[in-house]
Amino acid sequence: LALPVCAETTEVEIPELNMKIQLPDDMYVFTQDLDFTDPKVQEAGITDIYEAKKFYQDNNIYLNAVAKDQSYQVVVSKKESDSTKEIYDFTTATDDQIQSIITEMETSFKQGEGIDSYELSRYNANGRPYIKMLLNVTDQEGKKHELNYTTIVNGYSVVVDTYGGGDLTQVQEDLVKNIVDTAQYTLVEKPETMELSPALAFLIVAAPVLLIVLMILIPSLYARHQQKVQKRRRAEMGERLVAYRKEQQAKEEAARQSGIPLEQ
Repeated sequence: LALPVCAETTEVEIPELNMKIQLPDDMYVFTQDLDFTDPKVQEAGITDIYEAKKFYQDNNIYLNAVAKDQSYQVVVSKKESDSTKEIYDFTTATDDQIQSIITEMETSFKQGEGIDSYELSRYNANGRPYIKMLLNVTDQEGKKHELNYTTIVNGYSVVVDTYGGGDLTQVQEDLVKNIVDTAQYTLVEKPETMELSPALAFLIVAAPVLLIVLMILIPSLYARHQQKVQKRRRAEMGERLVAYRKEQQAKEEAARQSGIPLEQ
């Protein structure tokens, strides 16, 4: 389903996230309910609707906004886990908690392969903290970028994300920032409070950090990049094993012809 975005109405609601955002009136805007008969789907460059719907569903993407010239896009996604439920809302998280997440992300990126540069920082919009991340990587397909803002509300994370090939453009940067700056969360529930022992309180504060980095805040581009790295490593290992086996077979054949045991 393509959401109506026109000059008179630039506000778009995402019911699954209890969220409203502002978008330019010249963008194609889609949800998980892609309409096969909607001509805007092909105009936006979506050639395989089945694949697009699966991508949306697999990645919990509830909104995909595409520029008319298809030069960039923005996705808004939701992710939920025990870790996000523990933190529940960034507006009630401590500065140390948020900074710990940023520090863990920095550690992950430093250990990553093919990462050209990254920037991580805290960003506040309308009293709500976000983690802002800009990532540049290079793989076999060339240079790629990703910019996203992540917050946690009602026990789940909300990620506003743009990514693509080459360098991030000023248009993309301004658009994503404007979405975050104008975002409204129409339903914000308070978490249940309970008394915790100091030891348990420490675990609840510390444990989500790494889990969120691995399961919630790691951007889609970085995740895909790491998958490619692992795939390449497995391929290289396979090639080395094949080469080793061929070498051993050659040695065995030479030993057989010479009558000298291979172990000598």
